[in-house]
Amino acid sequence: LALLNNDPETALHLIKIANMDFDTGTMLFHIEVPRITRCRVLLAQNSSESTEKALSRLKEIHALAEKTHNVPQLINILTLLAIGYRQKNNTGKAVEYLTKALTIAEPGNWVRPFYEAGPNMIELLEQIAPDDEGGKFASYLLNEPAAGSTSDRNDSEEKRTSNGSESILLSNRELDIVDLLAQRLSNKEIAEKLFISDTTVKRHTINIYHKLGVNSRAEAVRKAREVGIIGE
Repeated sequence: LALLNNDPETALHLIKIANMDFDTGTMLFHIEVPRITRCRVLLAQNSSESTEKALSRLKEIHALAEKTHNVPQLINILTLLAIGYRQKNNTGKAVEYLTKALTIAEPGNWVRPFYEAGPNMIELLEQIAPDDEGGKFASYLLNEPAAGSTSDRNDSEEKRTSNGSESILLSNRELDIVDLLAQRLSNKEIAEKLFISDTTVKRHTINIYHKLGVNSRAEAVRKAREVGIIGE
């Protein structure tokens, strides 16, 4: 993460910590974090060699996380394994690890590991069909804002839906798309702005039409303005 934020000095420091020779047989939960950070750095480098090295290390610490039943770290490791296999163009393996992560994360609503993975995770989540194992939680992650912004989201939705005569509840992502529809952006342009695929934009647009009771972009924008979801 430090590397992605153009902070090589911090990244190097973290790498040095991660390279400390811990005894994995007696490792405590908190000691594992530097090694996960090291893997994040390797994946961020996104070279064939660094990705392979990250996957190898992740598999080792994955076994320990399972042995110690460390759920938070297990979810983090599984999401990183999914990203790693995606970088190797092994979508099947990536989806397999992502499904495991979703299944473990859903009961406790662990959302942060998925949001921290960035746009690559969005593309992987879109590979999970709603009816698949973990599909419901994947849909939730695609439609909700990042962790930590729940109260902002609720305030925004309440303000936007309470000004009109009708009670229409749109998800945060749907609100974003309605705003962009009003700007007359194409599906491709909306997808680029929101870091999602064209297919996801279409799916959200269909949901918006259904909730607003309309059949076109122009009608959706007009209705959204009528009920106070967006301004003039």
